[in-house]
Amino acid sequence: MMADTLGARQGEKSHAMTEQRSLPGAADNSKWNALIRFMRQRDGWTPSYRHKSVDGHISNWEVAWCNHLPFSFLCVEWLDLGIHQRIHAGPLPEPDIINHAAWICPKLIEIGLEHEVVGDIVRIWGHLPKSYDALRIGAGE
Repeated sequence: MMADTLGARQGEKSHAMTEQRSLPGAADNSKWNALIRFMRQRDGWTPSYRHKSVDGHISNWEVAWCNHLPFSFLCVEWLDLGIHQRIHAGPLPEPDIINHAAWICPKLIEIGLEHEVVGDIVRIWGHLPKSYDALRIGAGE
C-alpha cells in the first residue's frame, strides 16, 4: 500500500475536513510515496513514527513501515519521525544514543517535504499552517 491507498468514503471525508479547516497541502502523494519507499528499502534501523489526522486524532507511535501507516496520507496534518536510536549495552543505566538526522533530513529535502527538527523528532507537514502541537519544544535540549 502507498500514500494514495484509500477508500472512496475516506477520501471524501478527508477532502471535506481539509476544505472545512482551510488547510493548504504541503505534501502530495508522490512525496509521501517517495518517503515510504525510502524507509521500506532501508536495511537496518528505521525511525518510529506517529501522525495527526486533519480530524485531530493523534496516533500512537508505530515502527512498522508496511501496514500501520496512515492510509490515505491525504488526511495527514503532520507526521513525526523519532530520529534517535537508543542502544542499550548491558546493564548500563544510560543508553548510547545515535542521532539519525544526518541521513533522514537530507532525504526529506531531496523529496521536497516541509519539515523541522524539534528535539529528538523531525516533524513533516502534510498540511499548512505548521502545527507544533503534541511536541515538547525545548525538552531535553
